[in-house]
Amino acid sequence: MLQKEVNTRLAKAATVFTRPDNVWKSGFLGLSTKLQLYTAVVVSTAIYASETWKSTRRIQKKMDVFHQRNLRKIIRVTWKDKVTNTEVLKRTGQRRLPDTVGERFQFAGHILQMALECPAHSATDSIPADSRKDKLAKYGTDSRLFRTNVSANFKVS
Repeated sequence: MLQKEVNTRLAKAATVFTRPDNVWKSGFLGLSTKLQLYTAVVVSTAIYASETWKSTRRIQKKMDVFHQRNLRKIIRVTWKDKVTNTEVLKRTGQRRLPDTVGERFQFAGHILQMALECPAHSATDSIPADSRKDKLAKYGTDSRLFRTNVSANFKVS
């Protein structure tokens, strides 16, 4: 189930990445503008709700491949150029996607450790208004609460 959720999330992000293809190929836009757009739109789509995923090497590898492929397209580097992944990250000033997800999980942990009366903590017990079972089933999303997902995957109480 988790693998399916990750695949679906990365497929959605890939679709978002290919839509403004002319932006990535543009010579008029600077690299920093392209990277800001990429981070705001594509990366946020890819890692949405990732703090509830159990982090495995396989998932981290998938995320790295997705991220590197997109960054290489933005900076116009092909496999023929023999540029390492580390060099691509260095040129773009980006970090590995699994590292970003790890930070999001740490933030989620901070929220779960807050006092029960804290609004941020109580928000983890709420169910979004649009999370009807038919919608959840349609998109293959788990109907459990945020707190339940994190607790189940990472044994956080």
